[in-house]
Amino acid sequence: MKRGLEFQILWIPIALFAFAIFGVTYFIVRSSGEYLVDQLKEDLGVRAEVVVEAIKAQPHESASEWDRIADREGETLGVRVTLVDASGNVLGDSQLSLDEVHTAENHLQRAEIQDARKSGKGESVRQSVTLKRSYLYVARPFSVGETNGYVRLARTLPEIDATLSRFRRRVFLAALATLALVAFVLFRVARRITKDVGTLTNAAHEMTEGRLDVRTNFKGFDELGTLGVALDRLSSSLSASLADLRREHGRLDRILHGMQEGVVLLDEHGRIVLVNAALRSILLVPGVVEGKAFADVIRDAELVGLFRRGLEAKGNLSEEVELGGLKPRRLLVQLVALDQELLAVFVDVTELRRLEKIRKDFVANVSHELRTPVSAVRSATETLQGGAVADPTAAKRFLDIVDRNAKRLEDLIENLLELSRVESKEFQPRLEDVELGSALAQVVALYRERAEKKKIRIVLDIPSPLVVVVDPRAVEQIVGNLVDNAVKYCGEDATITVSARASSTEFECEVTDTGPGIDEKHLSRLFERFYRVDKGRSRDIGGTGLGLSIVKHLAEVLGGAVSVSSKVGFGTTFTVTFPKDGRQSLRVPA
Repeated sequence: MKRGLEFQILWIPIALFAFAIFGVTYFIVRSSGEYLVDQLKEDLGVRAEVVVEAIKAQPHESASEWDRIADREGETLGVRVTLVDASGNVLGDSQLSLDEVHTAENHLQRAEIQDARKSGKGESVRQSVTLKRSYLYVARPFSVGETNGYVRLARTLPEIDATLSRFRRRVFLAALATLALVAFVLFRVARRITKDVGTLTNAAHEMTEGRLDVRTNFKGFDELGTLGVALDRLSSSLSASLADLRREHGRLDRILHGMQEGVVLLDEHGRIVLVNAALRSILLVPGVVEGKAFADVIRDAELVGLFRRGLEAKGNLSEEVELGGLKPRRLLVQLVALDQELLAVFVDVTELRRLEKIRKDFVANVSHELRTPVSAVRSATETLQGGAVADPTAAKRFLDIVDRNAKRLEDLIENLLELSRVESKEFQPRLEDVELGSALAQVVALYRERAEKKKIRIVLDIPSPLVVVVDPRAVEQIVGNLVDNAVKYCGEDATITVSARASSTEFECEVTDTGPGIDEKHLSRLFERFYRVDKGRSRDIGGTGLGLSIVKHLAEVLGGAVSVSSKVGFGTTFTVTFPKDGRQSLRVPA
């Protein structure tokens, strides 16, 4: 571009100027030569008239007299003078001797003589046959007495050519000097312009490459200076605008990547333009997927069909989609048409639907658990009202039914309230130093009488002293629920062992029984609300189905965990692990 500009503002003008100046010079030289020849012709014509007057002023009877006149006038005028009679015979010549004059050719047919004979004036340019040189000839007629003839003056062309050559050389030297001066000035101007244009061009290129801190710093008042100032202002404006765009882009990027909802933007051909981190996690999207077709990245027919309908409809759609695979999810997909693009927002409603199901199941289970004792109480009450109260034996039996089911309702309500309290964020454990042996001995004492009635032996295996930082009431309730379950479900002559061990960072409590054991298929759901291995037997012995769920949530509140292992016919072991110092790892479940 720089060379092209330099060619346009330097070499093209120089070429045009050279063509013009040399054309003008040639015209001037040519015109000057013609003008000089015309002047010489006019001058020779005047001198010819002078010679004519000189011939008229004196007699000339002999041939030698004519030749002397020619010699004298030729010397006086500084030109060749030739006198010719009317027949074309040479009478005298200033550059020929008298003998040569007598032998000279007849001049009647010379062009200048013929013109002078016809019009009184004759002029021509040709090479002299006699002297073998080019001459400019001018002829004028004369008449002296009875003699008529022609005066012919001649001047050699080399003299004229020398004069023209000197003039031509001077003109051409002046033209070359002018051309050199113009070229020098144009070169300096072109160098300055191309340098400035190069600076502006480089600055513009750097701006297009993102370097908007570049400035031309032009201070001139010409067009290039104005352009430089405009580029600097444009760079500053673009820099500010780009900074704003980057801030907005960064803010949008942080918002998109901070969203828990998945976001994907597709073009009109179904190719991915943008995808955020949440969607990558939800759909397990691998690597770089921008520019790829959505159907090639997400191989789910239902989801791909939904997107195809969204692209075709160019409208808003909302639909829940169930995804299987390694990470099953239920997603609420909202599609929004944006001109030729399609924006999709994925809301993971898996947990929400699970909680809704839990709520529905919980309501159904609570209703079911409450219905049985309430029905039993109403049935017994109606029987008593129907007359059974008059029979002491029947009345006692139905009153026992009312009392047992009322107690069951009370336990169920207390367990529901306890579970709600434990799961709420308002529940905060009260930590203190606890000597574990003494605390668990008190728990075991509460169930020893019931165990002895069923001929069940309870063994306490705890090294003393064992001091931990924990909420004593929570630990007592956890161990109490586990011992209570063991006493309920173990048969006669069973043994229940309550043990505790501690390491440098944690301690664990185990409640092991030699009861009937639990089938492995039930172990994964054992801590769910209202889950029972044997529903009929559990209700008969007064179970609410909430005890183990309370154990699990209390353990998590204290920063611990509960697990179970069992083998049918050999007994069951519940293990609860706690941090030794609850102050360092206490957490509240969400």
